[in-house]
Amino acid sequence: MRRFLTVAMVAALLVPVASSAGELLDAPEAFRIAQTSRVGDKLYVTWDVEPGYAVYRGRIHIRDGGAGNVRGPAELPAGQLVDDGLGKQSEEYLDTFTMAIPLTDRAAGDISITVQGCHQEEPQVCFQPMTINVSVEDVGLTSPRAAG
Repeated sequence: MRRFLTVAMVAALLVPVASSAGELLDAPEAFRIAQTSRVGDKLYVTWDVEPGYAVYRGRIHIRDGGAGNVRGPAELPAGQLVDDGLGKQSEEYLDTFTMAIPLTDRAAGDISITVQGCHQEEPQVCFQPMTINVSVEDVGLTSPRAAG
């Protein structure tokens, strides 16, 4: 009888963990591009970050594959400083933010944007970096193509 109660208690403890894990969003759902627009020599990319998730400011990278589209580093707003649990602070975006990517005069084609973030609530999960291709020509894009 004691063994049955122990097994039942362990099973009861595991049920909430299993149901919470089923509620996790995939990275493309948790961090997604809401809008892009090109104004002058800048491409503005607005990201939506779902509640309970965060994008690491220091893990955002822009690449144009040598096409000469990007004139300099992306302009990123200040993020929120959060204790990383390892005695350091991390700058994170916890909700919508807009980045500005300076473009060259001859910019055409795609730019690759890589982001990385985490689910901040239990179960805490960090995602692998995710790369999305964004056209510098098709402004107003709301469902960018995943990089292949």
